[in-house]
Amino acid sequence: RALFDLRSPDVRVLPEIRWLTACLRRHWLWFAHRGTTDAASQVDTSESIAQSPVRVALRPQAERHAVARAMALGIPVDGPLVTLHAREAGFKSSVGQRERDKDEIRSCRIETYFDAMDSLASRGRVVVRIGDPTMTPVTRRGVVDLATSPLSDEWVELWCLLRSEFFVACQSGPYALAILTNTPV
Repeated sequence: RALFDLRSPDVRVLPEIRWLTACLRRHWLWFAHRGTTDAASQVDTSESIAQSPVRVALRPQAERHAVARAMALGIPVDGPLVTLHAREAGFKSSVGQRERDKDEIRSCRIETYFDAMDSLASRGRVVVRIGDPTMTPVTRRGVVDLATSPLSDEWVELWCLLRSEFFVACQSGPYALAILTNTPV
């Protein structure tokens, strides 16, 4: 839901979803009519998006909420940040063991990131770890563990990504947010 609080001066937001659906359908039909090879060449890639990024920001009300929550969590409002997401398998606890085993290759142990966290903290960065509450809690100097904090919410995570110098992430859900927020990965 926090993604709906993003706004951009470069993008006109349309209130009518039926109009958008009709436009997407016409767009898809145009591609289908031209053939799949041409359609594939017309689709924007991450590389082309990076060359002409769209400016985004949280709506003022969501930003005020995120800043207040960040301050309560000890995240500096003006200091340098790095956001980190080290995927763990716990969020998939609702799926069967077989499905979790197939996806295990994308998971890791947070301990493997401790040296990087310590290095960034020693250089004056605050590392903000995002994720889900089933993750292994982290208590380290210079690290704010939003993943396991009861004060965490989507607006704070998004606010941190928008402000981060870069994002340390693997190929999992939050990785796509880096493209949306123009955060180097």
